[in-house]
Amino acid sequence: MYWVDLQGGTRAKKILQGILFSKRIANAYLFTGFDTAVKLNHARFFGKTLLCLKQGVQPCGECIACQKFEKGVHPDFISIEPEGASLKIEQIRQLKKSLNYGPNEGNYLVVLVDASDTMTPEAANGFLKGLEEPVKGVVFILLAAREEGLPLTIVSRCQKIVFGEEVASSVLGCDFIDQLEAVEAKGVVAKMDLSETLLQIEAGPGEVILSLIAEQGKRLRRITDQQDLSRGIRNMRLLFDAFRKTNLHLNNRLLLESVVLKWGREYETFSN
Repeated sequence: MYWVDLQGGTRAKKILQGILFSKRIANAYLFTGFDTAVKLNHARFFGKTLLCLKQGVQPCGECIACQKFEKGVHPDFISIEPEGASLKIEQIRQLKKSLNYGPNEGNYLVVLVDASDTMTPEAANGFLKGLEEPVKGVVFILLAAREEGLPLTIVSRCQKIVFGEEVASSVLGCDFIDQLEAVEAKGVVAKMDLSETLLQIEAGPGEVILSLIAEQGKRLRRITDQQDLSRGIRNMRLLFDAFRKTNLHLNNRLLLESVVLKWGREYETFSN
C-alpha cells in the first residue's frame, strides 16, 4: 500500500509526507477531523512508515519491521483506546510504564491514542506529564474529533494535522447548516459546532448525518451509565429525524435509510 491508496485527507497526506521527507519528527501529533476511519488509517500508515527500516517517505512493506507491523506484533507500536466511555488514568499509567526505555528495536516507538478527546481529567493530567518530559524516540499520535475536546496544555504540545478541511462549504448549503445548528441547539452533539464540523466532511448532507449517527453509535456502545445512555438515545433519535428531512437522490436516500433503520433497531432495544 502507498499513500495514494489511502482515502480522504488529501491535504493532510501531503503534510505527513513532507514531515517524513524532512525527517523532522515531532514528539506528538494531533489528528483532528470527524471521519474516524480516515484519521486512523493515516495514523497507522504514518506510524508504519516511521518504523520501517528503510526510513523513507512510505513503508517498503518488505522489511522485518513492516512485516511485524502488518502482523500486529511490532513491539514499538502501541495503540490504546477508551475503556468504556473514556480513556482512564489507569490506562495512562500503564502506558507510561511501557515507554520508560524508549524504542525496543528501531529509532521510534509510536503510540497511537484513539479518541484522545475522551480522556478523563486525571488521565489528561497524567498524559500531559509524559509530553512535558518526552522520552527520546517516542512519537505520540492522538486522534480526536476536535481539538477543543482536549486540554489546551496538551494541544499546544502537538503538531496539528487537520483532516477534511479542503471541502468547500458550497457542498452542503446554508439551509442544511441552519437545520443542523437547530438540531445542535436541542443537544444532539454536546459542545460541537456542527456548522464548522460539516465543512470538514467529504460528503453530502445525508452522508454527513449518517456519519454523525455512526459516531453517536460508537459512543453509545461505550456508555455504561443509564442516564448517559438515555441522553445518547435521545440524541440518536434527533439525528434520525434530521436524516429523514434531507433531500437526496432517491437511490442514495433508500440506501442510507436502510443503514439508518438498522442503527435505529439496534439502539431502540437499549431504551426498553
